[in-house]
Amino acid sequence: MRKGYLVIEATNWYSYTNNNPVRYADPTGLSEVEDARGRVTHPPLTLEPPEPEPSKPDGYNVYSISDGIYKGGQWNYSDNHDKGLGYYVVVEDEDGKYKYNYGHLNEDSVKNNGLEKDDEVKKGDYLGRIEEDDEEAGNSSGPHVHLERRERDEDGKKWGKRVDPGKESPLIDNSKNTARFGKYDDGSPHDGIDFAPEVKKEPLE
Repeated sequence: MRKGYLVIEATNWYSYTNNNPVRYADPTGLSEVEDARGRVTHPPLTLEPPEPEPSKPDGYNVYSISDGIYKGGQWNYSDNHDKGLGYYVVVEDEDGKYKYNYGHLNEDSVKNNGLEKDDEVKKGDYLGRIEEDDEEAGNSSGPHVHLERRERDEDGKKWGKRVDPGKESPLIDNSKNTARFGKYDDGSPHDGIDFAPEVKKEPLE
């Protein structure tokens, strides 16, 4: 067994291959083993990439509303997950003039969405899921996705004003519009649009 690998005590990796023709292959792929002639071999360890996790269509899945370039996910405030957009995803238009921010998402679901930074994104591609834990959702009154569209400054160096992202829901399944661009129902300013699942789940314990 290679040094540096920890093995659960009393576990025999080879117990189920003793009567198998491939008895000299380590099923874990971790060990140096000898073949029938005493030669040391190094079986390759194959790791499959994680599959995207768009679980059942319950209104919590978030999809891109446009074609563009995937710029990854990040915390709005890394030292405070209960502030701002929480964990959000960025998709830029292909010409780089606008970008969409999808806020209040679950970090793990984004990291397992099957996308890498600078991948091409098509309208309808899965981005992640709405965060259900209030303490990880940023400044949020309940599970929803906040969608904002920002325009690049004239000098092309910074992202400037927020513009109307339109009315299309990134949830697709079972969603309702809960806040409009420009203002909330009470008249206070709002820099994006919000969509929430119509069917609310039981709160996480």
